[in-house]
Amino acid sequence: MTRIRRAGMLLVLLGSVALPAEAESRSLADIRAGRRVTDADPAVVEAEAGAGAGAGAAGAAEKSDANVPAGWLRGVGPSGYEKALELQQATGMDMLIYFFREDPKDEKGLCHWFEKKGLNESHVLKQMRTYIKVRIDAAQNDARTRGLIDEYHCGKTPRLVVRRPDGHTKRVEVFDWPSGGGQPILVPPSDLVTRFQEASSPRVGPPAKP
Repeated sequence: MTRIRRAGMLLVLLGSVALPAEAESRSLADIRAGRRVTDADPAVVEAEAGAGAGAGAAGAAEKSDANVPAGWLRGVGPSGYEKALELQQATGMDMLIYFFREDPKDEKGLCHWFEKKGLNESHVLKQMRTYIKVRIDAAQNDARTRGLIDEYHCGKTPRLVVRRPDGHTKRVEVFDWPSGGGQPILVPPSDLVTRFQEASSPRVGPPAKP
């Protein structure tokens, strides 16, 4: 009776873990033969560890990104850039920092052009879901804004910078300028996505398919 009871309890435990076919058949054969399946059985231990690790990784990923805003953080204070840094430290995600100016008029026009025809394009919006995003008005003259302008080498705007979790930064060019002068050329959305990915850490992959 004791052996039957132990076998029944083991069947219940095995039923809650998806074992490889070889391990499952061997385990059942051991039970039928009256042999004990030990905790040291490599196939059983590997299957249990794999199931636990998979669930743990999925839970960690879900937890890490849960508090990241879908939209843009704004400014250099606690609800803007400082918040973005805190989220990056907590999640390990890349940051996307967008510097803009409403004055002078030429920069204002380029910023509006880029936002309307670049940032708001569907492929670009999908890609940006993988970033912590913050907008900074480079026209502000406070010490913190000036410090970030110097830190990220922000000259004229629009200026887009990716900050990786390790602190490495890289500028993303959003306009191409003809070598002989003339009007700037807005980078096509598909090329802009590629430039995002090239500037980012390995964590950032292609945009999810709809």
